[in-house]
Amino acid sequence: MIQSIKNERIKKVTNINDKYTFVKKIGEGGQGFVKLARHKIAKTYCAIKFIEMDKINKQKLRLELLEKELRVIQEINHPLLMQTMETLYDDSFIYLVSEYVKFGSL
Repeated sequence: MIQSIKNERIKKVTNINDKYTFVKKIGEGGQGFVKLARHKIAKTYCAIKFIEMDKINKQKLRLELLEKELRVIQEINHPLLMQTMETLYDDSFIYLVSEYVKFGSL
């Protein structure tokens, strides 16, 4: 379970649709998918990576990789790297909310 990766920087969300408006799907990978979204208050665009909780919970290796990814994105702050703005979760997904970089790769 994600108990091992929860900390003060990872917040539980009841309904992500209350905070973001989703525009379109922009990517897909082994753990989930990425959508272009717009923050409802700030009106800024972002990329939200949806990591499927079922896949993480079923394989220890995926959980270990996610733990490493979260540690890295929480510690790195560089002007030439895409920034992660927040990390959220609910019963179905972990959401990595990042700057939207047009023509970039996640």
